Amino acid sequence: MHKSVIVHVDAPSWGARPVPTQFISEDFVFNIGEVLLTIGIITSPPRATGFTLSEYWAWVRYLCAVSGNSNELCLVPEYKNIDSHQKTILSDDFGMGFSMYWMWKKLNFSFLCDGRYFVDRYLNHFGGVAAARTPGKRGPTKCPDFICWQPAGSFHVVECKGTQSGNTTHANQIASAQVQKTTVNFPASRQGEKLACGMKIELEGSGRRSELFVTDPDYKVVLSVDEERLPFANDIMWRGFTARALSASGLSSTALALSEPDTGEIASRRPKTSKIKKEEYVNIDKNRIENSKNELNAFKGKSLFRNGGNNYTGREHLFDLPLPIIFGDGKVSSRVMVRQGVNTNIINDMNPENFKDIRSNEISDNQQFTSETQSSISSISFGNIFRSEIAFL
Repeated sequence: MHKSVIVHVDAPSWGARPVPTQFISEDFVFNIGEVLLTIGIITSPPRATGFTLSEYWAWVRYLCAVSGNSNELCLVPEYKNIDSHQKTILSDDFGMGFSMYWMWKKLNFSFLCDGRYFVDRYLNHFGGVAAARTPGKRGPTKCPDFICWQPAGSFHVVECKGTQSGNTTHANQIASAQVQKTTVNFPASRQGEKLACGMKIELEGSGRRSELFVTDPDYKVVLSVDEERLPFANDIMWRGFTARALSASGLSSTALALSEPDTGEIASRRPKTSKIKKEEYVNIDKNRIENSKNELNAFKGKSLFRNGGNNYTGREHLFDLPLPIIFGDGKVSSRVMVRQGVNTNIINDMNPENFKDIRSNEISDNQQFTSETQSSISSISFGNIFRSEIAFL
């Protein structure tokens, strides 16, 4: 299933700086299966708790939201009258999914990390002196959505937003004025793009096109990464993405233990912490290690599927769609199979006792994002670390 979206690149917003040559205003064709898989991985949190929307594969329901009556992206008319809260969730997920898919195709990101997780972990280790302002969960000090790492070694900062209301002028405001424009600064030699994306999603029959706006806005700095601390920044990126892949593959306890291996230890160092409290904090880490061990014991030695010479361990689900999907070639699909997995060798080598001591100072250049669709199966992969597939049955 392929759908086109008008992409507007706000070149003047870059000012005197050059706009990436691959960033052009265009009518871009998105593969919906690949976009849905993208939504699946980017909405799986690195600090998993075992209870998130992604645990229930909620994004699969969006298949029925996309109209099959047009080559352009639009929502079926029934979505006009759904609950406003559900509209907001769809808009946010589409805003992130379509924006990040387009960015991946243009900049070849290898790793991405939640902005909030990146900032929190960095500050937990180096303290508030590294922060230009206290980061918040919303409002003017909200952390950016994602920090992304490119094989050339650059860190990119991306904020995404989506809406189903308003006209073109309003959609342009999403990208230029209403997006929370905050950023993380990196040393000049490693500083990539600082981007804001706004997605406007139209209903079938509206007479308007769905549009994606890309801009380089003014911003406020919430964190500055020092040159000597770049190896730790690389480690955060590796932990953030690997934990995200584990979470999406059903290993939520291991994802939490890997993403935050020293939460209790750091908390126990706080001034004026009592001995009893210190022991309680340290037990946080011990409990996470134990939970991860139990989880890994259930997964180790098991392979769910194989691709390109690699075995993947994870989970698989078969869904009956509430409404059949009609493709452009006339194919009708009433069920989908989704499976996601982490390379089996990575799972088998994991020892939660060592999570705290692991330091991935260098990120491999060959762990690039790729996507493909063959017949009725779409997939996305990150090198040989993680693979996700959706099959239309």
